[in-house]
Amino acid sequence: MSKATSRRKYFVRPELQGKYILSNLVIALLGSIAFALLTAFFSAGTKVFVYRDYTLQMGSPGSIFLRELASAQLFYIVAVGILVIFLSIITSHRLAGPMVKMERALGAMAGGDYSGHVALRRKDVGKDLAEKINAVSVNLAERMGTMDILLKKMEERLAAEGSVNGNKEMDELVSQLRTELSYFTFPEIPPE
Repeated sequence: MSKATSRRKYFVRPELQGKYILSNLVIALLGSIAFALLTAFFSAGTKVFVYRDYTLQMGSPGSIFLRELASAQLFYIVAVGILVIFLSIITSHRLAGPMVKMERALGAMAGGDYSGHVALRRKDVGKDLAEKINAVSVNLAERMGTMDILLKKMEERLAAEGSVNGNKEMDELVSQLRTELSYFTFPEIPPE
């Protein structure tokens, strides 16, 4: 059973998450402005009755209603802004977190380490891509492991024959192949 870990960083990809949060805040702000404009448009030429300070007041929407709407909109913008920021951080982690993990795995693979595995959380985005990265890593690790086994057999055969029998060129090729193969790190595959 895996142990739950607490989040250490709230912004794993600040440039991506910042743009995401800002775009969500702009959408909420534009929605608020559109609501105010639509309310003003549809209430034009009407009278508004407001009960304030124990008196009933009548007036145009611009003089009475829009002032009340502005204070309500300010509350809406602050409250919804905080909620949007909070939800944007949570949802952006579902995208940015997997991206960071996949970048690390691909960086390790580019450096020759095929032993890693991309593990994502249940609600993370990009599970299909992570599975494909893991499949490539396993496939390459298996092929490299097979090449390592075949190379060991060649080395054993050459050692049994002895390099004195004119196989110095073959010894050098095997040595170069071993050097190139040692660049890669892969999980141990049991011999067949």
